[in-house]
Amino acid sequence: MANKKLPVLIYVIAIILFIVATYAFVSGMIIAIGIINGDELYQIDKTEIKSVITDSSGEEYETYGENVFISGGIFNVLALMIVTMVFVVLGIGLLKTRRWARIIVIIISILGAIVSIIGFLGGYYFHLIELIIFVAIATYLIIGRGVRFVFKKRKKSS
Repeated sequence: MANKKLPVLIYVIAIILFIVATYAFVSGMIIAIGIINGDELYQIDKTEIKSVITDSSGEEYETYGENVFISGGIFNVLALMIVTMVFVVLGIGLLKTRRWARIIVIIISILGAIVSIIGFLGGYYFHLIELIIFVAIATYLIIGRGVRFVFKKRKKSS
């Protein structure tokens, strides 16, 4: 990045990515602590979800939904930790002017905008704020002044 001055909005987008990563990490930790402590929020009464499974020999077993729910909680924790890592890497990638980071953030922003539109049409009007943010990020990274120059492919020096 010798001659390239990084636009301020790239810093802003990277900070947004770091904030989302922090939020995902804290949310994951709260869920993990709730699971470890056996918090009622992560428990289901065994009588609520019951099913019968028949194995290949024809023997029937009763199963309860508690284990399914707890594994769902663990899945949420893992998903949030993956989101944390991805967003931190993307933020660093943007700050280091990596083209792959710009492209992935554009794709995530477009997908986020689509999800926000669906949520907004479903009556969740706070999705309008998300939609504005996603569209602004994608638009800036696609057609923003100076962005293409900053993220231009580098020639390998020998």
